[in-house]
Amino acid sequence: MSALEKDLTIDPAKLDVEWINLPSLYFAYREEADYLDVRMRKKKMKLDFEMAKLDSVVRLDPKEYLGVEKPTEAQIRCYIEANDLIYQIKEEVIEIDKKKKLLASACSALEMKRDALKNLVQLMNGEYFTTKRSDGLVNSAIADDRKETKRNVRREIRERMNNQTEESK
Repeated sequence: MSALEKDLTIDPAKLDVEWINLPSLYFAYREEADYLDVRMRKKKMKLDFEMAKLDSVVRLDPKEYLGVEKPTEAQIRCYIEANDLIYQIKEEVIEIDKKKKLLASACSALEMKRDALKNLVQLMNGEYFTTKRSDGLVNSAIADDRKETKRNVRREIRERMNNQTEESK
């Protein structure tokens, strides 16, 4: 399970902990998304700068770079686009954008988790999980845990009582 999947999972037995941790969790993802946004803007500035620099160099001496005296705009643009540094910077921008979109999706999912936690707490306060629904079903995950705990306590009490009875004989 990835860290993101773990962060998005809700443990019904720890709703209070989930609710308390959610703001800091959301902040961490939002902060990383903002950091990537700044990084992307800087990369785009670098890309624009490098493209302008290449454009200027090619226009000053087109014969040396393109082999023609009067190049067309398309020839200059193709030369710039084919430059290794320009290609590398564009790849970096694409990778940053990919990560940024993933983080934006994670933030949206954390907002959904917030809503789900709100609803679960409301259902818990309304004792939804401990009472039968109109169709006679019970939320098994929580109700079964509670039943099992009650059974274990009753068994321990019986064992103690049996031990006390045997000791008194």
